[in-house]
Amino acid sequence: MSAGKNDVDTLRAAKRRGFSDKYIAQCWQISENDVWKMREANDIFPVYKMIDTCASEFDSYIPYFYSTYETENESVVTPRKKIVVLGSGPIRIGQGVEFDYSTVHAVMTIKKFGIEAIIINNNPETVSTDYTTSDKLYFEPLTTEDVMNIIRLEQPMGVITSLGGQTAINLAQSLMQRGVKIIGTDFAAIERAENRDAFEKIMEELQIPQPRGMAVTNIEDGVRAAEQIGYPVLVRPSYVLGGRAMQIVANEAALRTYLKTAVEVNEDAPVLVDKYISGKELEVDAVCDGTDVFVPGIMEHVERTGVHSGDSISVYPTFSVSQKVKEIMLDYTKRLGLGIGIVGLYNIQFIVDKDENIINELAPRFTGAMIGDCTKEGVLRSLGVNNFDICFVTISDNFQSSLEITSLLKELGAKYVVSKANRDLQAKFLLRNGADEVVYPERDIAEKLAIRHNAKNIFDFVEVTDDFAIFEIPILKKWAGKSISEIDVRKTYHINVLAIKKGGNLKVLPEANYVFDQSDHIIVIGKPADVFKLTNRT
Repeated sequence: MSAGKNDVDTLRAAKRRGFSDKYIAQCWQISENDVWKMREANDIFPVYKMIDTCASEFDSYIPYFYSTYETENESVVTPRKKIVVLGSGPIRIGQGVEFDYSTVHAVMTIKKFGIEAIIINNNPETVSTDYTTSDKLYFEPLTTEDVMNIIRLEQPMGVITSLGGQTAINLAQSLMQRGVKIIGTDFAAIERAENRDAFEKIMEELQIPQPRGMAVTNIEDGVRAAEQIGYPVLVRPSYVLGGRAMQIVANEAALRTYLKTAVEVNEDAPVLVDKYISGKELEVDAVCDGTDVFVPGIMEHVERTGVHSGDSISVYPTFSVSQKVKEIMLDYTKRLGLGIGIVGLYNIQFIVDKDENIINELAPRFTGAMIGDCTKEGVLRSLGVNNFDICFVTISDNFQSSLEITSLLKELGAKYVVSKANRDLQAKFLLRNGADEVVYPERDIAEKLAIRHNAKNIFDFVEVTDDFAIFEIPILKKWAGKSISEIDVRKTYHINVLAIKKGGNLKVLPEANYVFDQSDHIIVIGKPADVFKLTNRT
């Protein structure tokens, strides 16, 4: 390859054999853009062949294409206005199906306005790569070269990169440098959001509180930063989504180990060392058009986030934060959307301190994960488990390990340990080894589902004790138009009404003079036998 440097015939032969511009540039010691210009000057570009979904049984035009360096181009270019949407590629941790969902809905909207929608994606296991979704589908690698080849052919109005996760976002800068119009959030805004140093400055300008943190580019600076901030610290590289390569470290040894790996992986980007804050996790999805911000709601995480935010459960609406805190979050969300310059969707995850006085941390994406053998004392010690409010042990399929981890957690000063069991005998040993609480999630879910689907007129069920539970049930027909006091629910049916559910609204602890409507559902507490007796009359 090096012998034929800058030779057109060598370049043409290399492209026909599948060598990328990037690889050729490395061999010839020139820039990738120089290779592109050379191809452009000599008209060395791929054509696109249609994937034959009919096995040649009959003629058909299915707009589903792949590239090849042959002669005949089967992709018919129309004179219509076009917009290209970049997909997210393979589904992996930190980049899930939510991006494909966004891509598909963007395409639907583009088509609604009479504009030709073109998708570039290379994951066959997605809705976006169904050839019926878009007007045209190019099943191609998500690289600058491959995207530019298609843009050169189709000449679109612009490209949407912000809906395809980190894979698509990483292409925004190189596409803009080659003169491509980026629709929606542009690279400048992406830089302000993803570059940790730039994001810190935005936070300061917008007067939004954040934990103490420093951007570092080498190990020794990182160690000094952590000493000044105080352990535990949250460490994470720039330009990542979904918490990839993010860890909580509790000592210098763990930090040095992390920084060796992180800086090696992200050589051109600094690593941010932040004070780790423990508190309630909340999340906001929002839409900004550059002028206004729309927030559909605030989610609250039920448990701590795992390897990916998809591991956790979150609920609408929030259940444990004050109205004041929610107002602060909405204010910060709007300030950030406009301050960063976002045009489109964005997500913010908040950490709220225990006293709900201030928002302690805000980041474009907050997910922490660490992989290790938790039966090893050193691994648990590096996590700083004594700083956690609750530790969950959820590996009941390996009971010996569950016992060891439970015992180690208590020895290392864990405040409260919840361990998972499959049966009562396991629970006895776990409690004996230090577990503060034992849960049976599979059994509990099974019981709940059994009651919901087998008991008549029960919409939801939560066990409180062995004797009492909370139920959601419809009212009796004869109750309609009568008040709680008239019916004397407590005396007559031996239940207490906790709330009235009407549509999406909930009236908690209704007054005795509340008059039932036929459509009402009631949230009651009582003995299961009494509630079952009542629902059988419904």
